[in-house]
Amino acid sequence: MASGSSRLVLILLLLLAPRAAGAGQGEFRQAEAVSFRVPVILIPGLEGRADSWGRSPEPGRRGAGLLGFLAREGYQEGRDLFTFDYSRVHEPDLVRLAARELAWRVAQVREKTGARQVDLVGYGYGGLIGRYYLRLPGRADEVRTLVMIATPNQGAYSAHLLRVSTEQARREPWPCPPAAGGVNPELPPFTGAAAYVDQRAVVYGVLYRHYLVESELLRGPGGAGPVADFPGWLASSRPELYRAWFLESQVPPMEANGSPDTPPAEGEALTRAYYEWLALETGRHHYLKAASRRTVTLTPPPASILRSPDLGGSIVEYLKTAVLDYLYQKGKAYLQENQLGLALQVLAWVSPAPTGGVVLERLVPERFRYPAGPDPVGRPTYQALAANRFLLDWNGEESGASRSTRYVVIAGRTLNLAGRLWRGVGDNDLVVELESTLVPMGEDDRLIVLAGVWQGTHLALLQDTRVHRAVADALAIARPVSQWLALSDGTGLPARRGRATADAWGPTYLGLDGPGQGDGLVRVTVTAEQERAAAAAGLAYHVWAHILTPDGTVTATHQGQLNRQGPVPQAVLELPAPGPHALLVGVRLVPLARPGRVYLAGAEEGLPGPCRDPWASSLVGAGGRPLAFSYEIAWKPGFAAAGPEAGPPPGAVASPAAPLTTPSSPPADGGSPPAAGAAPSPPIAGASPTPAPAASPAAPVAA
Repeated sequence: MASGSSRLVLILLLLLAPRAAGAGQGEFRQAEAVSFRVPVILIPGLEGRADSWGRSPEPGRRGAGLLGFLAREGYQEGRDLFTFDYSRVHEPDLVRLAARELAWRVAQVREKTGARQVDLVGYGYGGLIGRYYLRLPGRADEVRTLVMIATPNQGAYSAHLLRVSTEQARREPWPCPPAAGGVNPELPPFTGAAAYVDQRAVVYGVLYRHYLVESELLRGPGGAGPVADFPGWLASSRPELYRAWFLESQVPPMEANGSPDTPPAEGEALTRAYYEWLALETGRHHYLKAASRRTVTLTPPPASILRSPDLGGSIVEYLKTAVLDYLYQKGKAYLQENQLGLALQVLAWVSPAPTGGVVLERLVPERFRYPAGPDPVGRPTYQALAANRFLLDWNGEESGASRSTRYVVIAGRTLNLAGRLWRGVGDNDLVVELESTLVPMGEDDRLIVLAGVWQGTHLALLQDTRVHRAVADALAIARPVSQWLALSDGTGLPARRGRATADAWGPTYLGLDGPGQGDGLVRVTVTAEQERAAAAAGLAYHVWAHILTPDGTVTATHQGQLNRQGPVPQAVLELPAPGPHALLVGVRLVPLARPGRVYLAGAEEGLPGPCRDPWASSLVGAGGRPLAFSYEIAWKPGFAAAGPEAGPPPGAVASPAAPLTTPSSPPADGGSPPAAGAAPSPPIAGASPTPAPAASPAAPVAA
């Protein structure tokens, strides 16, 4: 018996030995990856059906979708793989779903598996549910990783189009255009969204008549200067109305509840300025629809047709031309009158979702672009005005708070057909803009963008194997390490020098291995070789280091500050020698403009901000392109780290990952010129054709 037990132990050791050795070669997996997986809960999109994730493998057939892919990766449904179905909920408000349904599901999974934490994977609206769950008191510590696939964290342009379309389709146009008259600049009391928009739409119909008179009749065909559209005319010709109705109305018409688990009711989330915009669009639409009800007449035949030698052929050609002209005019008039109704049908087909109620209100974008008219040379100008204070305040709060949960954002990008139909729509997946999927990012967070004519669309992302692989990697690999560096055993001279690349979409990690006794001091010097190129793209280098236990727990995080006094910017970190712990040095590029409410500073005083969030624009504009940095690592045995850079002893409390804090202005000129031949960092698994190299911005962790 004893010899049999020994053989069994020996076999187990031989089976486990390759895994233990492989953990230090290119990636740093959580300890649970060897003996125990963190349970995963899949949260579907708006329809709430668990079967949207596919099916697990069954006898005689292959699994499908993400569910089948994870099953082939070793997950087992009911053991460490679970789904969350909320299709039975009549009004799937994300706040109530997070506080009640998802909280119950997480507690159930934790009790069944005995796990301290779970991983959440949300698609579209499901990502917002999972993210709001982290906002509830005491819930963030229960989630290790949140993966968001095509989640409209800053709202969806399609939700705005649905809102405008439903307002315009809800009522019939006026029997005749409103008569001209005076306009009262004072806003009426808010008695409800529908009644308010109906009342204000008539006012904007009156103003639209004034606009047509001033811009078309009085100006004349030879008028100088560019012609502004109706919103631009209102901003320039009626500035007192524009200021009172839009600039000074960027707050909800009713005071919202302050509790995170109490959702804002109707009128507590969207601003009065946004309701004014709905009324403006509706009033203009109904004015044009009522004024354009006329009969399209056939073009009279030319007199020369009677003198034609081929009278029959000429008549046939005339009839063809007249019929085609008639159909063209009728089709054009129909599209002009019903373009938003058609958009409503298309969007309902692409993304089946409720078209009203609090659900749609939650998804309205943070801001809307107000066309403020052309500049002196005729270029259109815009102003960003607050629309959805629920999302705006939520993202603003998170941009300045620390969190322990790691975010992985997966977004799609396809042909921007929507941008050709509606001004201001950026790169998107047909339903969600790429920029709107971004959240305030921490040091370990990652952005993955997948492009393709079909593969990059909102519906196709669920079936894309690149998405499945990216999700599996995000759950299995806590911190991908691009290089493991072994320190020398003792001369005190520089142990290693080298070059690598960093980008803004994910962290680049260097892993340090050293002698087992763990005494001495490790000095890491990181040089930003292409700081000028980074500043030109609105980015800056950021350096930090994690001290981790063998099971992957972060015991301390050290921040590096770039010193620009010398010829090239450098950051120096002094860390305790690895010993039983692992040292990971991270480098990434961070956008210079901080995320959150900064871009709308002064909105309460009626001052507009820029039409795009500069932080999100810089992050998307970076495109995952890498920039070079060099490093030098020296180990001095027998010395202890001193000063503020000294880390706590093993077992100290870990510093939670915080959203990145970035400089408010570009670094001072004096960085080194771009280095030629920078080696590109390896792409993230599944991130082609728009790879997200292993690099990422990081900022000081909030104390």
